Amino acid sequence: MKLSPFAFEVFQQLKTAGLTLSSQKFVLAVSGGTDSVALMPLFSEFEKNFNCQVRVATVHHGKSSSGEQNNYRAEAVKKVSMLCEKYGWGHEVNSPPEESVHSEEDLRNERLFWLKKWRDEAQSNYIVLAHHQEDLLETRLMRLIRGTGGEGLGAMTTVSNLYLRPFLGVSKEKIVMYSRQNQVEGLADPSNKDLSFFRNWVRHEWLPKLEEFRPGAARSLDRSLQTISDELIHLKSDEMTNHFFQQAKAEEVVGLLQLAKNEALLGQCSNWYLLKREAFCLVASASKRLLILRNYLSSLALRGATQKHIAEVDKRLQTKQKNLTFEVAGMSWCANKDFVLAYRKPEKSK
Repeated sequence: MKLSPFAFEVFQQLKTAGLTLSSQKFVLAVSGGTDSVALMPLFSEFEKNFNCQVRVATVHHGKSSSGEQNNYRAEAVKKVSMLCEKYGWGHEVNSPPEESVHSEEDLRNERLFWLKKWRDEAQSNYIVLAHHQEDLLETRLMRLIRGTGGEGLGAMTTVSNLYLRPFLGVSKEKIVMYSRQNQVEGLADPSNKDLSFFRNWVRHEWLPKLEEFRPGAARSLDRSLQTISDELIHLKSDEMTNHFFQQAKAEEVVGLLQLAKNEALLGQCSNWYLLKREAFCLVASASKRLLILRNYLSSLALRGATQKHIAEVDKRLQTKQKNLTFEVAGMSWCANKDFVLAYRKPEKSK
């Protein structure tokens, strides 16, 4: 497998999300802008390494009252067509509608209509969209302002039944750099400067002022919303709890504590939970496994583990070694082929 560093980073994130690229069919939604154009060299790399099939689709929204916007739309279609010739891919373009739509919702609905149509015709597995980290943050903020619950914070996912968003864990800055490295820079859509669109106002006015007032606030906000979204989704899932956790029984715990040479703690295990190791290790998505571990620690009222700590625990549990004992983040872990137990050793009296 020969991938550029950027493509390998995206590949790893897709793998973590549970996606297999081999022999899949994709329709790339490429408008001609910087983000969507960057999908083309990325999937060229994937095509060579994973034998996937790629087609490209561009939705033309018709004539605009703005001459600048009309020029952009015409040039964007030409640019994408030229790139399709370069990569040897088919290019779907709709006949421009006689009356152009204007609202954000109408533009989105028109795009999705054509993309779904072309996906079905090509019998493709996914429509590939170029949403990135900043887009996700903007969408979550817009939904919060309009009013939403936990599901609304989920906003967009890397992989769904219909859509694939390979850039969702990637910054705009990295995408631009990758495009330049591959000499496929896109065109600037004039409508992205129009502050009458709610997203543009959030992007160009609200977030920059927040960042100016408190540097680093946007990234902190992004991380916080992601954490809240993850926790809300999984806290409401009783099925997950029943599938992965089990109330500890003395006969199950004794063997684990013997591994850790801590049999003296057996009398304290009446309210402990075990993690079912086999079921846990069968989860393909690494991000889901980390959330399961976080929920498991929460059920034991164990605090203090960072995401890095939890990732280290996941790495150790994925090994083929049947019996394990280790310490991470001040917590003791012991595991056999069936169960995993985490606990905090009692502090020694001074």
